Amino acid sequence: MEKVVIVSRHGIRSPEEDETKEALAQYTPYKWADWKVGVGHLTEKGAQLETYFGQYLNEYLTQQGLLNKQECDSGKNIRVYSNSVPRTISTGKAITAGAFANCNVKTEHQNKIGETDPIFSVDVRTDSEDFKKQVLSGVDLAKTNDKLEPNHQLLAELIDFKNSNECRIQKDCTFIEEDGHLRIEKGKRPSIKSGDLRVSKSIVNALLLQYYEGLPADRIAGGNIDTEEEWLKINKIKDEYFRASRGYQPAAAHIAYPLIKTIRQDLEGSRKISVLVGHDSNIVSLLSALGVKDYTLPGQFEKTPIGGKVFFEIWKDSESGQKLVKTKYVYQSAQQLRKGEKLSLASPPKEVVLEMDKCKTDRDGFCDYADFNAILDNIAKMPVNAD
Repeated sequence: MEKVVIVSRHGIRSPEEDETKEALAQYTPYKWADWKVGVGHLTEKGAQLETYFGQYLNEYLTQQGLLNKQECDSGKNIRVYSNSVPRTISTGKAITAGAFANCNVKTEHQNKIGETDPIFSVDVRTDSEDFKKQVLSGVDLAKTNDKLEPNHQLLAELIDFKNSNECRIQKDCTFIEEDGHLRIEKGKRPSIKSGDLRVSKSIVNALLLQYYEGLPADRIAGGNIDTEEEWLKINKIKDEYFRASRGYQPAAAHIAYPLIKTIRQDLEGSRKISVLVGHDSNIVSLLSALGVKDYTLPGQFEKTPIGGKVFFEIWKDSESGQKLVKTKYVYQSAQQLRKGEKLSLASPPKEVVLEMDKCKTDRDGFCDYADFNAILDNIAKMPVNAD
């Protein structure tokens, strides 16, 4: 292995504004959790788990020969760079504390804390009507909601929606009835405005955060979620929300381009280890932009699990000299997160090799770097990505 670029989602956080107990109280009679940190901030457990992940990275990168005393002492070939919001900065610091303890490495971020770094922005950067029409014509929210009808029905049962204020007091007892609409507007991220899919996504995310944080089962939706199958079924709502809003390939290739450009610079530069800490939106759009085939993460409910990391490893064939890429998802299982398990080479996180449509993978999980580079070239040449 010659180098690696790792794109990480932040660790366990508290709910954001649309996931707080105040925002969701009307949809269920059950009490939502109180959190000890500010809205959308990394929790103490989230920081601990990211430190554990960092400790695993230290062992793995040392085993692969990328991290040694010389590299550690100089730190010049190692970078941890995060988006400039509290939860990603805290995640980056926790990873650094675990992976590069006593090294000359610090988490970097832009100075304007609270403002999204352009590298991690998934905002639309063009006002092209052709681009807007292409994206809107490629996303059918009504079809998505139809496909998710049994998932929504199960969620309504699990949260006891029929006994919620929305149903009993407001007399609005149809859990899903609006398809919403997709917003594609320059300066804003693609998102589903209004519509019940947006609400149900927020409910599922809030339930997952409680589960990962380790709340007792009887305090999560009144103890109604009993099986892994139920978690998988309701989480499909969240996965489909992101697929519809940021996973359609033409839109994904545009909104992920600033991050892709940074990844390419790191892959082509002298730096050996680069860790970029962002969000699930970054990973959803990145993998869709690259044409990653559908994948399953055993032991996880999510397609882009909290704290999960996408590795782009650059290898060189010792015999032929061929440059190769291995792309893989390295992640904690739902149980590793819930139980707060430590990670090491002996007790590693899970991992799944990712395959791209236009970069054929061999039996060992490698694809030709030239083919991978051609994918990046095509994204850079899109008219809406002109610098």
